[in-house]
Amino acid sequence: MAIDNVGDVLVTGYSTESDGFSTVFVTLKLSGSDGSNRWLLRESFGTVGRHQAFALNVAEDGSIRVAGSVASAAGPRMGVLSIETAPPQGFADGFEDPR
Repeated sequence: MAIDNVGDVLVTGYSTESDGFSTVFVTLKLSGSDGSNRWLLRESFGTVGRHQAFALNVAEDGSIRVAGSVASAAGPRMGVLSIETAPPQGFADGFEDPR
C-alpha cells in the first residue's frame, strides 16, 4: 500500500483468473477523501500462469512501480510494472533469475 502526492491510496496484489489457476497483478487507486475507486489495472505480462504482485512504490513525480513474481516456462522470474499515466497504462517486463 502507498499514498501518492495528492493523498490517494494505491494497493496491489493479485487476482485469480476465470480458469481457476492463473493469477494476474492487480493494482488499484482509491480516492484518499472518500475511498471511491479511481482506477484498476490488471497485468498478465502476456502469459498464462501465476503472476503475483508483492511490492508497490510511488515516486515523487507520481509514477508507480509494482514488482512481483511472474510465471515463465523456465520458472518464476521477477516482474516489474511501470504505471506512468492516468488513466493507467502499464509497461511490464520480466527478468530472469540470475542464479
